[in-house]
Amino acid sequence: MITQLLYTSASRYPRGHPTDFQILAEALERNTQLGVTGYLLRDLASFCQVLEGPDASVDLLFSEIARDTRHDRVVVRMRRQVTERAFLGWSMGYASLSPVDAEFLATRFADGRGGVLLAFDRVGRIAATGSWAVPGQGSTGARRAQKKRRAEGPAFDVCDVAAITRRAGPPARS
Repeated sequence: MITQLLYTSASRYPRGHPTDFQILAEALERNTQLGVTGYLLRDLASFCQVLEGPDASVDLLFSEIARDTRHDRVVVRMRRQVTERAFLGWSMGYASLSPVDAEFLATRFADGRGGVLLAFDRVGRIAATGSWAVPGQGSTGARRAQKKRRAEGPAFDVCDVAAITRRAGPPARS
């Protein structure tokens, strides 16, 4: 079984701050070492992240994340056991949240467990259509979504993120 954990937190810095790039670079490396896959979403002031992998690896990684001083108000929104990964092939995907997506997620998190499942589904759809972390994977719709997200605020340069992804290599399989 694979453990999936979804959490949110408040960033101590605005989106586009150099610490965002540091977080992504560290996550790519550490997740690969631990056999963890996942996806990090960023709006102007907060993070939403899904981690998935072996139970002990997810627990270790999340304990490190919870102690990270670059964010606070860390809240586990969902933890569950599943038979397969939702983000297979992503040592760490990344996307900026649009204001509409951020509002949707905030509302769903307030709705309790049923809302969190809807939020998890939305994270998966954002990953499928709006990722910047995997080079060469993007439809015309995904490119439009990327342009829209870029217009909404500062974000990582796609070339920088792609370079980190290539260096990190593929995640370990469970």
